[in-house]
Amino acid sequence: MFSSAEQTLKSSIKTLGKDFYIKYLQHAVFFRWRELVGEKIADRIQPALIDQKILFVHIDDATWRSELQFQKPSILQKINDAAECTLLDDIRINNRLSLPKPPPKSDEPEQLTPEEIVSRDLPNITLTDEEIADVERNSPTIQNEKLRAVMLDTSLARARLDKCRLKHGWHYCARCKLLVPPNDVLCDACQRKEVELFRKTIGEIIKDVPWSTYAEIHAEMENRMPHMIGWCRPETVSSVRSSLVQNLARTIDTRDQTQVKRLVMIYRQVPPDQLSAEAIKKTMRRLRFDLPGHADDY
Repeated sequence: MFSSAEQTLKSSIKTLGKDFYIKYLQHAVFFRWRELVGEKIADRIQPALIDQKILFVHIDDATWRSELQFQKPSILQKINDAAECTLLDDIRINNRLSLPKPPPKSDEPEQLTPEEIVSRDLPNITLTDEEIADVERNSPTIQNEKLRAVMLDTSLARARLDKCRLKHGWHYCARCKLLVPPNDVLCDACQRKEVELFRKTIGEIIKDVPWSTYAEIHAEMENRMPHMIGWCRPETVSSVRSSLVQNLARTIDTRDQTQVKRLVMIYRQVPPDQLSAEAIKKTMRRLRFDLPGHADDY
């Protein structure tokens, strides 16, 4: 990942602390992506962000979304070998949380992505003397002159990129200070947290009232998380319910009738007054491969 000159620079950066050094290596993954993974992969998989040793990537081609599972070990090894440490543990596909987009009209030309628009206009963007001075004032104080110059160049490049993005309608994430494309609500990190909270909230509703219908869950989610209601689809609720069933089945004490009944109510979406002994028996037999023990009792 680094030339001999960069190896010297890397050694200097190490003296600034582990966290600073890791951030430097993470940025290098984005700058050297094509060099690290090769032209074929770089043309189809684009890095989005790194969070907790996990690299999130954008993949538009459905075939390559599956191909990633085969390429992942090789990509991880190349990056970690270049970084000379375990910089990444996993690679996952990034699912962006976006505002609803109107369907394109058949007579309209293909639209450029927000990233492509910014990339084309970036060479035309310059910073004013005042903007440059502001970047210099906010740059970290570093004694090493060569390292200080590199960090300043990086900060100036980032300032130009942010200026170009703002020009083309990018705005700040609703939860933090990162810039996001015009049709996005949250940045990648914040949107993952929001989706996790969204699924957790659906799970809480199901656990409280196991027989809740999709319509009832949708109405409750509209009260609790109205900004996410567009994500409350039947398949999403079904996925959360399925995860709950699997988790409960693996931890349940089948001798505890209260736990057993709750599991069956969640799985079959039936209220207590419709929970027959036969329904319990059939459900537990169907789930027996996920039960930790005493499943033969049913």
